[in-house]
Amino acid sequence: MLNPKNLIVDTSEKGTLSIKPKRMAFQENWFDEMNKWVKQGGVGFADRDYVFNSNQVIQGKVFSIELLTDPLILKKEKNIINGKEEIKISVEINRKNVSYALYTTAAKKKLCEVCFNKWDHMQDYAKMVDIETHKFFLGISEYDTLVIDLNLMPMRWVSGGVFSSIEFNNRKWSHFFFRDIDPSGWNIPLGASEKNNEIMNPWINLWREFIEEFLVLDKTPDNFNKIEVRSPTFDNIREFITSTEIAHELINKHIEMRKTCDLLDVELSKNNFLNLQIDSLCNDSITISTHGNYQPHNFFNNYQTVNNLFVAINPFELGIETVAIIDCQLNSHDYILDGEILEPEGGVMELVRMPVALISHDFLSKFLNKNMVNFEYHKDKNGNISQSSIKLKGIPEHEVKAFNWDIRQRNEILDDKSTKTGVGKEKERYEKWKKNFADIMYNDYTKEYLGLFTPTSAKIACYYFTKKEQKELMELENKLLTNSNFDVYLCYNSINLIQVEKIALKLKDANISFFLDKWNMRAGNSWRKVLEQSIVASKIAIIFLGQEGIGPWMNLEIDILIQRFVKGQCKIIPVILNDYKEKIDTSIFLDTIQHIDLRDGASSVELLINEISSLKENL
Repeated sequence: MLNPKNLIVDTSEKGTLSIKPKRMAFQENWFDEMNKWVKQGGVGFADRDYVFNSNQVIQGKVFSIELLTDPLILKKEKNIINGKEEIKISVEINRKNVSYALYTTAAKKKLCEVCFNKWDHMQDYAKMVDIETHKFFLGISEYDTLVIDLNLMPMRWVSGGVFSSIEFNNRKWSHFFFRDIDPSGWNIPLGASEKNNEIMNPWINLWREFIEEFLVLDKTPDNFNKIEVRSPTFDNIREFITSTEIAHELINKHIEMRKTCDLLDVELSKNNFLNLQIDSLCNDSITISTHGNYQPHNFFNNYQTVNNLFVAINPFELGIETVAIIDCQLNSHDYILDGEILEPEGGVMELVRMPVALISHDFLSKFLNKNMVNFEYHKDKNGNISQSSIKLKGIPEHEVKAFNWDIRQRNEILDDKSTKTGVGKEKERYEKWKKNFADIMYNDYTKEYLGLFTPTSAKIACYYFTKKEQKELMELENKLLTNSNFDVYLCYNSINLIQVEKIALKLKDANISFFLDKWNMRAGNSWRKVLEQSIVASKIAIIFLGQEGIGPWMNLEIDILIQRFVKGQCKIIPVILNDYKEKIDTSIFLDTIQHIDLRDGASSVELLINEISSLKENL
């Protein structure tokens, strides 16, 4: 539980939630403590301009990432699109006063330790930020604006990656690699910025990370046959990113590592293309203010807005992750490789081979959606607190397509049977993976894969499937309102579904179109509006009455139907099901309407069909 005494929560401005931590007595500034760490030999924390603009080689530099200290502001905007309300989230990134930057993983870990390990109130603050931002991005927050103070909790800007939506074997999937360092689990490709232009345009950063890691081969790899990498095309992404030449340069960097380290005969194809498209599902935007010492020529009024990106906030990682949704289609014989290229001190390039798989949208949407709000947190052996990975039940074998080439490479390296070259420090990582995950990633007894997802991947999946459900619901509403062939609305108690479905099949055979919620809608909780719209779109309604009487949803439906009947806007046909009892409590009004009794035999169904056909002709 959060201790409210540790937090300053302001809701005085209508529709706005502003939160900040209380500063405790003797609490040092994080930048003072980080400077002390540097003086003691720590590497990776420095002035922003030194990290980004220095002409000299910075020893140990892995990435270049700013530390934001001005408030992070999230806003909810409501727009009317084709008569429907659409929610858009905008994120304001204020970089004007950035003074410091990080450039090593060690410095990032130290900063997290400085911010959270000594101070319980900072842990409470991070937890509240975690929950409130997640609710905000899901669209279930009661507030229209969320203001997050970063004075005592600086956030890293920028890191990002790609959540893929892949058509494969007539199903939708997303690509994940298995992250074997904390936080562990199935993860999307993510990485930190390296240059000024990536700070200004997150698309450049996340695209580089995706292209560097993600290879699609035209067949299963082996060491005996020539293999081609499908060459990506990205026409509708071009406005966001760099040139095709630079993209191919990044891909070839990975290809060369596969040649050298895995001894694969692999080349980038000149005629086998992989078409990558931006998924228009995400309409969120990020507004980024410029920094005083870096003025891009294309900025207007000292800020720039980038669109079509999801954002995930991970306070205990001090992270702001920007994620694009990319669509593509794989052939049945295609094979995915995912690898991270590292350049440790000494300049020797290493390839960290990643276990990779496609996980079906059918599985993901069932568990990672708007209902996933609460999180858990844990401390490691050193006392560092972090958000726990999201543990789901095992993923059934038929919901996963695993690509195990790199798992075999890892095992060969660990067994000292590998003839691969360039094996370095990544072997230590493989040893930890072997100890902690290799034997539990797949359970041969239950035929299930490990259902463990990193916090960022789980959050982004939640945002994606929540948006997708909202979009599908809106499209269904529009379809119901515009479908002139929609004849009959079927109102029934869910207990009687089997009987109603048998009748629905008869209606279908008679070319009578109808709305049956179990057939026309996705399962979900946001049904009321669609039911109301579908009733309005119908001219005839059948109200089925069975043994259990009128169910809760039927009360709502019948109220609307009777109002429309009184106004002459629809016709109502009560239908008595075979298990109907005469003492069922129905409304007196319904008792006065001529009904059809299915207890009279099969001919009564024909009578119902004839009645509908007759009413249609007279409407």
